[in-house]
Amino acid sequence: MNPLRLGDLTWQEAEDAIRRVDACVLPWGALEQHGPHLPLDTDAAIATALAERYATNSGPELELLLLPTLVYGRSPEHMTFAGTISLSFDALREVLHSVAESLAAHHVRHLLVINAHGGNSDALASQLREIRDRFQVIPMLFDIWRSKALRQRAPRGDWHAGRTERSLYAALVAKGRTGVGPDSTTPASTLSALASVAYPWRTEELTSTGAIGDPGEPDIAFGEEIVSALLDELAVGLSGALRLSSEETMS
Repeated sequence: MNPLRLGDLTWQEAEDAIRRVDACVLPWGALEQHGPHLPLDTDAAIATALAERYATNSGPELELLLLPTLVYGRSPEHMTFAGTISLSFDALREVLHSVAESLAAHHVRHLLVINAHGGNSDALASQLREIRDRFQVIPMLFDIWRSKALRQRAPRGDWHAGRTERSLYAALVAKGRTGVGPDSTTPASTLSALASVAYPWRTEELTSTGAIGDPGEPDIAFGEEIVSALLDELAVGLSGALRLSSEETMS
């Protein structure tokens, strides 16, 4: 069964869908360099594909409405590389607030953001409390790069456009697109040092190719393992959040 997409509906169909769905889902990515082996829209494509797979496989007990993917994110560290387009912190914040405010006007109760770009993480997470307090909508964030599924499986130092991201992309988006990864890698000692000290690095300080860490080779089986773990983790998290919200409504 194909997932229900807001962009495919008329306003009358949207009115009916919003009335019955459990949550609206907003995939969020970025348009930024991913080395010579992955496209600029990698994060947006991963977020979209994961949201679609989750909505398709969620079962009859949970109905979700997919919003069009936001393909622009916060990527100032990658601006040296051609094609990258970055939103400011304030712009990203305003977009999230405006989406939530619009959904609240249409009586949407729950908004789930599926984020596939690490540069968005802090900005999105910092707005959840304010959005809930300001609007009649409960926002939830599932952050792929901060999930247990990735933290437990990604090799140390595999930060950007590496084996993990290549494998995710291959499993979710384009099984036939593997590409040739760059030869140069970022020294493990550099990444280890930055893990302990907050430093506003720019990508060109760490790599000349755009890949941070070992790009490796994509492994579809590894990618599917991560996808399965992500979907399980998302299902548990969302069901728990919806249960809490339901208990609050009844109290």
